[in-house]
Amino acid sequence: MLQASFRDQLPTDKELERMLYEHVDKHMADIAAEIATETRQRAPKLKGLLVKSVRARRSKFESGGYIVIVRAPHAHLVEYGHNIVDRKGVVRGKVPPHPFFRPAIAIVGKRVRSRLGRSAMGA
Repeated sequence: MLQASFRDQLPTDKELERMLYEHVDKHMADIAAEIATETRQRAPKLKGLLVKSVRARRSKFESGGYIVIVRAPHAHLVEYGHNIVDRKGVVRGKVPPHPFFRPAIAIVGKRVRSRLGRSAMGA
């Protein structure tokens, strides 16, 4: 009778966790970069400050991951729109929203889900 044990050759739970984290981390960096690119393409380019302020980078939080930041101080005003207020505090008009960040996240999310679905199906 032949018998073989592969238990000694299998990675430990910690090793598996590390390997999985490294694999996912690489893909998360790619996804963050893709979101940043899509955000830049969708942002209004009046003076280019908004476009230049988009960055994808590693999160500094303990849980890790990647984040996409739009650092232009007026980014939220463009994304959500705002009121035009005179010096007396009277609303004189409205600037409509020009969403660029949230649609970029949604579009890249759909692409990623599609890629995951295809890879799960073996395509």
